Order: sequence, then structure tokens, then C-alpha cells
Amino acid sequence: MSSVRTLEILIALFGIYFMSGSLTTPLTPAGSDASFGVQAIGALLGLGAILTLAATPGAINRVIVLYWPVLLLPALAVLSLVWSVDPALSFRRAGSLILTTFFGFWLVERFQPSIILRLFIWASIFVILTSTYAIFYVPKSGIHQLYDIEGAQHAGSWRGLFYHKNDFGRAIALSASTLLIAVFFNSKLRWIALPLFAFCALLVLRSNSSQGLMLYISVPSALVALVVLMKLRPIGRGMLLIFMIPLLLAVYMSSRIIFESILFFLGKEATLTGRTDIWAGVLLALQEDMMFGGGFGAGWEVVGVRLFALTGIDVGHAHNGYLDLATDLGMFGLFLTIGFLFWMAYLCLAALMRRRLRGIALLGLAVFIFTIAGNWVGSFLLKHNSLYWLTPVVVFCLMRQVFNPYGRSARGRSDGRLAKPGRDPGFPAATFGQFGCRW
Repeated sequence: MSSVRTLEILIALFGIYFMSGSLTTPLTPAGSDASFGVQAIGALLGLGAILTLAATPGAINRVIVLYWPVLLLPALAVLSLVWSVDPALSFRRAGSLILTTFFGFWLVERFQPSIILRLFIWASIFVILTSTYAIFYVPKSGIHQLYDIEGAQHAGSWRGLFYHKNDFGRAIALSASTLLIAVFFNSKLRWIALPLFAFCALLVLRSNSSQGLMLYISVPSALVALVVLMKLRPIGRGMLLIFMIPLLLAVYMSSRIIFESILFFLGKEATLTGRTDIWAGVLLALQEDMMFGGGFGAGWEVVGVRLFALTGIDVGHAHNGYLDLATDLGMFGLFLTIGFLFWMAYLCLAALMRRRLRGIALLGLAVFIFTIAGNWVGSFLLKHNSLYWLTPVVVFCLMRQVFNPYGRSARGRSDGRLAKPGRDPGFPAATFGQFGCRW
């Protein structure tokens, strides 16, 4: 392996780890809302990716012609500068989202899908190990303390390298789901992935994050069900789905009882610690900007003030990813984001059933379930410098290679991996070279 290739792999691994959020708190000065270090790293990763793509024959063409759906949401974030209540803030957030997106394009263009999957797995391993080190060897930062300026009520809860226990629990739950994919499809990493997956249960439990626990249980359970479904013949899948209909109806009819029982088990009451009151207030405060919001990253500056005036509730966000995104980009941006995620999930499910790029497809389905479920009480929908956006970008682009709308599907190898991007006859025949423009 050449030194240049080794450097690329290290940059890719570091970038994925960085976007897990593990370095955000360590690089942020105490009492500050922003970190120059985090901003600089994100900018370097994104700008380096753009320059490399510009120098790669055909890469920009594939971004615009084949991967264009991914660009819709960053474009909307940029467009929101027109109506943003804080254009400077929206400019920074939209710019960061674009850089994260192009880092995802760079990963797709520079690495085989099998290598990309291993990079995500190893990044998850490093997230777990580094946070574990902080908990046991730097407990003043790795565990919530009584003297914390914020979060003293969470004293004793593990938070690893993250600012808050819920962020830690969520990151560990996502890492555990990624490790489970390694257990299914990577025999070389299975020996370390399986014990670490089990160890994640302890980390999530000690974080005291009910959201983290819910995601740690529900997402891997869904992945196991998907793998079982994949292994069945089409007629077997159909029979299984038919038998599941009565079960789903029974679950729906008893959903309220199940919901209240789960909340009781997790130590929560029906209002989710007052979150339902916040959600109702946010919807009321959002009425004037319901369609397009207040600008990407800036919507809460208006909605938060209105919420306090209407209800007396003073919080920094809606405690709900869907509402937080609606405050920024309105219902238009919210439905566009959800539509993109469902499109990605549909492609992943189709690839999984056809046994194409199974590991990548399962990763996409994992982050889809994780995002749809987790944003009810968390807020990480369309988040810049984040795996929660980077992963859908990478997965969607790889799925577009498999299900190429411009020609026959990219022909994979016997192990389900694609040929190197740019050399496969399935890539779009319509290039900008036909219009007098060559990249």
C-alpha cells in the first residue's frame, strides 16, 4: 500500500470519527458555544474533499448527474439565507453542511464500499474505546459531576467524551448498531465487534439515557429481523409478512398501554419530562413561519422568544428533531428531509433483498431507523459535521451506483462489492462533456 493511500485511509477514518462528535467537547473551550478547532477541522476535511474531487476525472460529473438528490437539502439550507433571521449564522451552518456533504462524496469516490464499511466499523470502535478511556481514567470529564455548571442533576451518569449523557448514549447506540453489522458481514472484525457490542449495553445503561437504551434495543432488533428476512426466499418473506399483519394490528390497538409501560420502565412519565408541553408550544410559536422556517440554524432565535412569550417555557431547542428542523427550514424542509431518508431506505431495502452491498444497505437502514426513532426526543436531523448526515450521504450515493437510473445497474463482484467508481459501464452516459464542458 502506497503512503498516499495510507494517508487517505487515515484521513477518512479520522473524519468519520470526528463527525461522531467525540472531539467536539474536548476541542470546545469551557463556557464557549463554538470551537475554532472543530470549525477548522470540518473546513479542512470538506475543502480537501472538494479539491480532490475536482482533480478526479469524472467525479464532479457523477456528483451533479448521479448524486444530485443529496444536494437538494444543502441547496435549501443555502437558499434559506434569503429569509434567515440571522444570515451570518445560517451561512456558517449551511457552509458546514455543504463541506460535510462533499466529504461524503469524497469517501464514495475514493474507496470501495467494503472499505467504507470497515472505516465506519473502526470509527465506531474508536468512539467506544476513547469514551471508555475518558470514563475510567479522566472521570472528571467522562462522568457528570455535582459541580458541573450544567447537568449537575445528572451526576454519576457516564458521558464519555461528550458534553451530555444523552449525546453519549445515542453515539454508543449507533456504534453498537454498526458493530452488529460487522458481526453479520465481516468475519475478520467479528471477534472484536461482538464483545464490544455487548460492552455497549453497560455504557448505555450507565449513561442513564432512556433514549440511548431504546435505540440500543430497537435498532439492532430491527437489523436482526432484516437479516432473517433477507435469508428467506421471496415466498417465505410474503408468508411472514402476511402472518405479521395480525400482530401489527394487535400492537397498534394496544399501543397506548405499551407506550405507557415502556415509559414507566424507563423512568419517564407521559409528558416525557415536560417535552410534550414544549412541542405544543413550539407548534404554536411556529405558525407565522410554518412553511419555510427562520433560516437554517437560526430558526430558534425567533421561535424560542415566541415560545417564552406564549408559555413561559425557556429552553434552547425543541427537544424534538422534527420540530427543530421545522423551525429552521419549515415544513417544506422537514418533508424534503424525511422524503430523502425514505428514498435512501427504499433503495437499501431493495439492495438487501437482492443481496447487493448488504453491509452498506444494512448500515443505511440502521441509520434510517435510528434517525426516524431518535429524533422524537432528540435533535440531530440534518445536522452538520455529523454522522447522522454523513452516513445517509455515503449510503445514498452507493445505492445510486447500484440502482443507476441512467443505465444498467453497476455490476458488482461475487462478494457484492462494486467496481471502482468511474470505471463501471453503469455510470451515467449523459455527461457534461456532451454539452461542451469537461471535468
